[in-house]
Amino acid sequence: MTAVFLMFLWLCISHVIALNDSTALCFKSRPDICAPVLNVTHYEAGQVSPGYLFVAPMHLQTGSSSAPYIYDGFGELVWSGAGINQGEVYDFGPCQVSGEVKLCMLDMRDGNPPQATGPVLIVDQHLKEVEIFEQVGSTPWFDEHELKTVDNGIGILTIFYKPRSWNLSNLGGPSAGYVITSGFQEIDLDTRRVNFSWDALDHVDVEDSYMELGSTEQWGDGSSQRTAWDYFHLNSIDKNKDGDYLISSRHTSTVYKISGKNGTILWRLGGKASDFNFEPGLNFSSQHHARWLVSNESVEILSLFNNAFDKYHKTALSSSGLVLHLDMQTMHASLINRYPAPHDLLSNKEGSVDILPNGNALCDWGASPFLSEHTWDGSRVVWEAHFADQNALTYRAYKANFTATPSSNPDVLSMAHTKSGPTVWYVSWNGATEVRSWRIYASYNGLDDLELIGCFEKDGFETQIETDSFFAWAIIEAVDGVGNGIHNTTSRVRAALPYTHLSQEVGQAVLAP
Repeated sequence: MTAVFLMFLWLCISHVIALNDSTALCFKSRPDICAPVLNVTHYEAGQVSPGYLFVAPMHLQTGSSSAPYIYDGFGELVWSGAGINQGEVYDFGPCQVSGEVKLCMLDMRDGNPPQATGPVLIVDQHLKEVEIFEQVGSTPWFDEHELKTVDNGIGILTIFYKPRSWNLSNLGGPSAGYVITSGFQEIDLDTRRVNFSWDALDHVDVEDSYMELGSTEQWGDGSSQRTAWDYFHLNSIDKNKDGDYLISSRHTSTVYKISGKNGTILWRLGGKASDFNFEPGLNFSSQHHARWLVSNESVEILSLFNNAFDKYHKTALSSSGLVLHLDMQTMHASLINRYPAPHDLLSNKEGSVDILPNGNALCDWGASPFLSEHTWDGSRVVWEAHFADQNALTYRAYKANFTATPSSNPDVLSMAHTKSGPTVWYVSWNGATEVRSWRIYASYNGLDDLELIGCFEKDGFETQIETDSFFAWAIIEAVDGVGNGIHNTTSRVRAALPYTHLSQEVGQAVLAP
């Protein structure tokens, strides 16, 4: 090993140590990974739903990367997907693809929110093979607002935004004006064929919008294609077993049920033309992430994230998650559960409510760094966390069980001061969910056979293991919960003593031959 290389290694490790601050955590065995710190401030054992947290924080101001991440319930990093994406990631989580559980996300490579576009990325359970899914045609990429696979992973629901010419004279705008219409498509994942398409402007009057024409620069004055008016702003789609669709429009503050046969609007919930009467005190506005929980002829039960604020209109003092009961006989909407925002947060954009298998509700509070898990009835918060980077925000968050065995080898860094010991190993395996301990086989020099020196419990993303003796060579094996080996470093990992100019804090680095 040359002195130049050791100096380079020292600089890399110094960089890692410097970035282990209160907002970003980097790792000695993987200096290329710097993850946002997720602080878990409340955890009720036995009440929290099992599973991993799937998030993609954006707008980070520290050394960590905007990327897809998986955390456990205690805020420990499980997987960093940094490097998979080229742009900001939206709607990251487990998905069904042709009957198999994979990871899906939208990689926003072009444009700026709220009209950014990019391909769908699909990652397998070995966390290496990345499939890029695009549409056939001149506009192959998708809008940022929705990514949902349906029918056991045969189809995918996506949203599009596009300008259309429209007469806006009734609203005080130009007769030869422009609106941004939004709609959705269901696309066959195998053939890329569009099986269903729906455009809001063909079904919803522009006068239903609460976002007044020309009231803000962001949403347009309709005078040109560049300043087209975003009157509808579709932000979620769901599909039921009958083949109908549930969609959410932020700017009309309405949830719509759309016929999967002919695209007609079967009912409207909320907004200026609601088909339902609301119980006293119940309302929502600027909502996101509408999802069916029950859908049949007599009753519809759905969840949604009630922003109640869009920076210009406010209908409540704080945002909330809602579960609503729709009586299809009386056309009456009533509240089943409400999930209040921590610290009375009022989120002007983004956000989600994920109803978990045990009935708990996971809420992502959108334009804030907070997440919380609530009991089904909303009476108690059983888990709360926030990103230490106060600039962080996430479009949605999901929680689910997931199993992954990376195709890569475990990563190791060894540090020692002298040949008299001790030896310290830093061990990680990005994304591996089944590892419970690390088994180390080591020797003093390369001529000796490796001997088992111990099995050490896994501790977080990166485990620090220390022995009193010096070992120049090692193979480290990942071990599951019943003592079976999963995968090892394949070849012997060699430790080289440092030159004297290296800091004793850094010590000795492990290099794969």
